[in-house]
Amino acid sequence: INIDDFWQLPERGADGHLQIDKTKFPRGIKYVADYLHERGFKLGIYSDAAEKTCGGVCGSYGYEETDAKDFASWGVDLLKYDYCNAPVDRVEAMERYAKMGRALRATNRSIVYSVCEWGQREPWKWAKKVGGHLWRVSGDIGDLWNRSTDEKGGLRGILNILEINAPLSEYARPGGWNDPDMLVVGIGGKSKSIGYESEGCTNEQYQSHFALWCMMASPLLCGNDVRQMNDSTLQILLNKDLIAIDQDPLGIQAERAIRADHYDVWVKPLSDGSKAIACLNRISGPVDVELNVKTVEGLSLDRVYDVIEGSLVAEASTGWVVKLAPGECKVFICK
Repeated sequence: INIDDFWQLPERGADGHLQIDKTKFPRGIKYVADYLHERGFKLGIYSDAAEKTCGGVCGSYGYEETDAKDFASWGVDLLKYDYCNAPVDRVEAMERYAKMGRALRATNRSIVYSVCEWGQREPWKWAKKVGGHLWRVSGDIGDLWNRSTDEKGGLRGILNILEINAPLSEYARPGGWNDPDMLVVGIGGKSKSIGYESEGCTNEQYQSHFALWCMMASPLLCGNDVRQMNDSTLQILLNKDLIAIDQDPLGIQAERAIRADHYDVWVKPLSDGSKAIACLNRISGPVDVELNVKTVEGLSLDRVYDVIEGSLVAEASTGWVVKLAPGECKVFICK
């Protein structure tokens, strides 16, 4: 359970420590962490590599050791470290992230370190070196399927971020992950991100979103209101086969094997020697995709399992045609 911006007050206390907003957390953050740990959850918290966060409250610049010790003493398990109100220079960004990385390691508590500078300084090339475990590759995601411009605050659609992350597969491995931002599955246009209400996605697009993030070995962080999930949202987010693909021990991010005019085919090697194959319809009309050993190099079709339907594909040994509705993504495990 990750707490984002505004858990703290705008100014530090006289003792130099961050002040918790007691109107929101009257018993403090440690109480929340203990409560969650007792129930099998972990707690994430937020700060910024500047004097002020994106929301204008107190950041951690200049107090990295103090704040890291506080986070550890409270029982925090993850830190999302933003980069609002900070210099644009890459070297300075690397040093600021490295300083917090050193401070977190010095606490001797295992704290996942999320580098959030929106991909503007190619963090996939350096974030792991400064202690990062995951790094954002783009600006913030919206509850949107696709966007051709940067209107409405610059939020990216699902397909936009897919394109940004597509060429970065070589940087994702166990211990360090490309982060295409949180899941928007099930938000349904109800989110008011950066001051406006997104139009939302269809259930098919949410299904595709989750499938693609799993294929990319992405950190899976739900951005929807978990208190109000309908059956469709639950079915998408609790697909054990897709989660297993995401969490496969090899930790390989899928690569795009085919980029056609209307569809993509993505391939992700799995630890048991099989391959996960994702077929994505990128357009607003139906698409047929032919899969066989000629269209995808090294593909074995002795056993083909449809991950979304949860069933074997009959008569697929010589290939088969995948029929895709608009915006649909189907995933198969081929052995």
